Amino acid sequence: MLEKVVPKYPITGGLQDRLRASARQWRLPYWDWAERKSVDHGLKTYTVPKIVKDKELDIMTSTGPLKVRNPMYQFVMPNNEVMGKHGVHHYAEKPAGTFDYSAMFEACYGTSRYVDAPDKDATPYPTDFVEGFQDNAKVEEALRGHGWYQNKDPDNPVYKDTLAEAVYRFFSEEYFSDYSKFASTALEKGQNPQYFLSIEGVHNNVHNWIGGQGVNPKTGKTMDGHMTEVPVSAFDPIFWLHHANIDRQFAIWQELYPDSWFENTKEKDEEGTYSIAKQTTNSPDVKLRPFDDLQGRPYDSDMIRDWYSTGYTYTELTPWDPKYSPNGIYDRKLYIEDLKAKMNTLCASTRNLWLDLGDELGSASTSHAEDYVVNVTYDRFELEGAPYLVSILFKPASEVSVVNQYMSPEYVGGVYNFSAPNPRCQNCDDQRKEKALSTGQVPITTPLIQRVRDEGVTDLNNMQVGQKGREVPLDQMQSLRVGVAYGKAKHSPEDEIMSNYYGYDWLYGATAGRERGIQAVEAL
Repeated sequence: MLEKVVPKYPITGGLQDRLRASARQWRLPYWDWAERKSVDHGLKTYTVPKIVKDKELDIMTSTGPLKVRNPMYQFVMPNNEVMGKHGVHHYAEKPAGTFDYSAMFEACYGTSRYVDAPDKDATPYPTDFVEGFQDNAKVEEALRGHGWYQNKDPDNPVYKDTLAEAVYRFFSEEYFSDYSKFASTALEKGQNPQYFLSIEGVHNNVHNWIGGQGVNPKTGKTMDGHMTEVPVSAFDPIFWLHHANIDRQFAIWQELYPDSWFENTKEKDEEGTYSIAKQTTNSPDVKLRPFDDLQGRPYDSDMIRDWYSTGYTYTELTPWDPKYSPNGIYDRKLYIEDLKAKMNTLCASTRNLWLDLGDELGSASTSHAEDYVVNVTYDRFELEGAPYLVSILFKPASEVSVVNQYMSPEYVGGVYNFSAPNPRCQNCDDQRKEKALSTGQVPITTPLIQRVRDEGVTDLNNMQVGQKGREVPLDQMQSLRVGVAYGKAKHSPEDEIMSNYYGYDWLYGATAGRERGIQAVEAL
């Protein structure tokens, strides 16, 4: 921008100087998909940002106004060449020998969200699939899900659900014991049931909600999209807004817990990662290839731990603001209290519900409030690596259609494996062969309370596995285990105090005798 774009504009009136100043301040924008914004009738819920909704934009060029294709709406390959000409391959598997799984994005030249996926033998492929198709309304439906949570209270209309609550728990008082629990879905032997949540797991779910899932009720076709599929997700421009938000959430967590970083750096990593070979030391100085700085030197985690040094910050992270230095001396306590108050405003759900109940039941109810979570362990490559979604339901799976579970009033939440057949990294392939297990968590206190209030009865332990609009029999999911855990929470009415969750243990009775339910004799 500085060298090629700005010089084309007139020098008069200081325009070039203003453009240069703006260019130097430009940073990749983030999309906070967990922030609930006001929509119709004041209802607060999740929305897709306008920047990715408009197909065209009006911009001011050096020669005057111009209408251009919005690059954030979708990515289109240069010269409309299909992706297959540039290394995107068709892959098809028959997981567990029961049904075909195909992803045919090699035939596309534009990215899609919730496009009808063609039959694998269809020729030619439908125009929408090839050129790309965006249904951002369905993205919003998937993010919101839980249609029955809608509160019609005119004084406080809001969807009460599990997405914002999961993010809130990232930042709440010591919900995680250390950095590794916060960051990764990897299951450790004997893992505390509190630590089944992770930023990686929520990241995976959002990929699924954005890309496409379920069946189009109008056409009967399975819906798909680039963000849902690992090999092609980064083609969709919304990928970068999503990942910039993951970076932001990580930065907020680091600001709240600055001393938490890599632990046991002398121990060997049993499983390995994309960058770290098995049985090698996982430490902050491991090179994060293929990411290099401007001098061609590979980054490591220590180099990018301080995001301020890279010229980045985020809306909530401004410690230099004069209000945090009331006497000319920086007051970190004041800054952190304000940051926690912002998190309470942005994404607290269960806290707010319990505080409302406290007004009805007395303050003791918020000092040691009950809290429930559903935990899931699974093998990402169970169905030969094909992506699948584990759904948690209020009714038996036999009574809920797998077609669009997330829109069912019986749907509580889900865990998406975000995987693909034929992994291209060696560690992924090793994990596939060794059947390494991952974790996921769905906080259910808010939906549980709402359900009891509305209908008086509930059944927590029902599950369903879906793969592109088709139900997967549980006997094909040998690694899958689902359990309910119970803990306590302290919710404070003070703006600057976040909730403190603690003391979780398994409720084995909730899953006793249930297919794929965690049993008391099992050690995870």
